[in-house]
Amino acid sequence: MFIVILAGLFYARRRLLVVLVNGPSMEPAYRHGDRLLARKCRPGRVQVGDVVVLNGLRHSRAGLTNQPFTPASPHMLKRVAAVGGDPVPPEMLGRSDTTTGIVPHGHVAVLGDNAQVSGDSRHFGFIDAHHISAVVFRRISRGP
Repeated sequence: MFIVILAGLFYARRRLLVVLVNGPSMEPAYRHGDRLLARKCRPGRVQVGDVVVLNGLRHSRAGLTNQPFTPASPHMLKRVAAVGGDPVPPEMLGRSDTTTGIVPHGHVAVLGDNAQVSGDSRHFGFIDAHHISAVVFRRISRGP
């Protein structure tokens, strides 16, 4: 019995991620303080509509850089609006990187649910799919 529990904990630690929502960019679906359970995934395993955890990006007023996040905010949570080969979402049309009208292969367009406050692909363009580390599948607790 102990071995089964130990194996289950090992599997969960390697495959699952607990994410704390920080900020209002995903409201009304997820509020500040919500705890979410996400399944770690490989690039290319996401679909339009998935809420994903992005790693390895830093959001600033100037856009995104490939520098690591600060320790206080290691993840960014956004909804996938389009994957490589899909038409560019209407919210992004007019950006200089959308001239072909198609999302480049190996990239995704991500949007926050709360367009008024979300920093997302409308502001910084397409995201390399390798920055997706997990797909959210359940809220495990609500914030304050």
